[in-house]
Amino acid sequence: MGSAGKRTRGGRREPLADKIERAGHAVLAFLWSACVWIARVVLRTAFGLTADGLRWFGRQGGAVQFGMVALLGAGAIAAAHFVVTRRPAPPAVYVDDETEALARIIRSEAGTSSLQQRLHVAWVTRNLAGERRQSIAEMACSPCGPQEMGRPVSSRQDAMPVDRELARHVLAAPALFDPTGGATHFINPLLQDDLASRGRPGYRGRPYHEVRRRWMQGYGWEPYYRLGPDLELWGPTRAARARAGARTKVRR
Repeated sequence: MGSAGKRTRGGRREPLADKIERAGHAVLAFLWSACVWIARVVLRTAFGLTADGLRWFGRQGGAVQFGMVALLGAGAIAAAHFVVTRRPAPPAVYVDDETEALARIIRSEAGTSSLQQRLHVAWVTRNLAGERRQSIAEMACSPCGPQEMGRPVSSRQDAMPVDRELARHVLAAPALFDPTGGATHFINPLLQDDLASRGRPGYRGRPYHEVRRRWMQGYGWEPYYRLGPDLELWGPTRAARARAGARTKVRR
């Protein structure tokens, strides 16, 4: 029968805790030796490359040496300038209040437009959130930001008091007062063409006529009406809305 533990001089078995401690010391010593060896290899290689580089630099002519020093100096200055002048990324803004979220959308999407256009943009946003079965804050301010994948409308700008007043009015009104007839999307045809022509990210290859074709053929939407040359409102086709209405009545 084998012994359950190493015996000491007095014939007593070595405690298990002492064996674990001894093994731990051995492992730590091995790891330390490995780290020292790796550090030596890395430093030796780095010093060797540095020495080779300095010898090569010394063999070059004065013009080459001057050019390399100037290039390194310019690179260092540019890097320092970037570090000093770069603007930190703005903190993410999260909004859970419906009025504030809608007000930010009004300001971001139609801040300089007429009151009529701003009112219709607000109602379209309310309808879109209802169609997506989300609150406006969830849809556009989790976090707030520019229009992009997952955020169908822009909410990047801070709201003004006039935007909050309009947002409160729209949110408090019954759906019967919707002036858009249930529109759920809007587009600025002139701006869409301009951004597409300039190749802006997200707009390249997507002029207004291409967006119109995709919305009609791919999504089954139709244009409802225009408010001036720079705001066109869209939504589900009348047939689709009739079918949705029929389904709602059956459920009731």
